[in-house]
Amino acid sequence: MTARRLSVVGLLVLLCGATAALTANSATNTAAVVKVAKTSLGPVLVDGSGRTLYLFTLDRKGSSSCTTGSFNCIVLWPPLLTTAKPHAGPGVSPALLGTVRRAKPSGVQVTYNGHFLYRYAQDTKPGDVKGQGYGSVWYVVSPKGTPIKRK
Repeated sequence: MTARRLSVVGLLVLLCGATAALTANSATNTAAVVKVAKTSLGPVLVDGSGRTLYLFTLDRKGSSSCTTGSFNCIVLWPPLLTTAKPHAGPGVSPALLGTVRRAKPSGVQVTYNGHFLYRYAQDTKPGDVKGQGYGSVWYVVSPKGTPIKRK
């Protein structure tokens, strides 16, 4: 092959790689969606798939107490992470929706009214509220951004 052909082939390979990287990056930059859905506990916050969202009463402002080192907390209670500004769906106040950077797991976690938002691993379908009242510290979140403490 001539040097010119090698340059053209090299440029094409470089462009294809860059396009693939941009496409992959765009696919992962998705905003978390928070909306309101009816459950047996009344209207609560849910994620874009309809899975119930919870708050952890042991969290402190700006700091999550649910990390990998605390009894595998994030395995049972995975945080709602986002790679872009979260989207407020129907029934959600955009003014209460926010984010905070966390260390474990690393990422940007969605907050509502200052509360970190989590899912419960045992909630397997929309409408499940199996984590409600767990350990008397985990509660579903009302559209006002407060815990619903009834069972």
